Amino acid sequence: MGTVTDRDLGFNQILRNLRELDGKTVKAGILKNAGKEPNGTSLVDVAIYNEFGTSRIPSRPFLRIATDKHKTTWLNESERIVDKVLAKYNPNFSILGNEMVENIRDVIGNKSLLAPNAPSTIRKKGHDKPLIDKGKLKSSIAYEVE
Repeated sequence: MGTVTDRDLGFNQILRNLRELDGKTVKAGILKNAGKEPNGTSLVDVAIYNEFGTSRIPSRPFLRIATDKHKTTWLNESERIVDKVLAKYNPNFSILGNEMVENIRDVIGNKSLLAPNAPSTIRKKGHDKPLIDKGKLKSSIAYEVE
């Protein structure tokens, strides 16, 4: 009578790598610990006011524009990460996170994508780049893996 030998050719490692991904996501934008403006306003609030607008600030949806422009790229990058896990590599979400951060930052200050600043704002700031005053909002864009 013959014998059966059970050999693991890497399937168990693939399962372990996939378990590492379980529940992980990458978020990019202004994270809750981004800090505050000198007047005490949180940068999360500044981002919300500008993304959706207020009675005095037009909507400058830098997060939505970046997402709409790059969602296919981000999804493709996510698929590449999963492929790497299946190929026994550790997942590297930093590639995707960094790409998302740069894509969002590219929208901030882009006059062709965002509502223009009011003339009074341009005089006050000394330039006409929307969402850029001192650059704190733009430099605060970050990502985290959950």
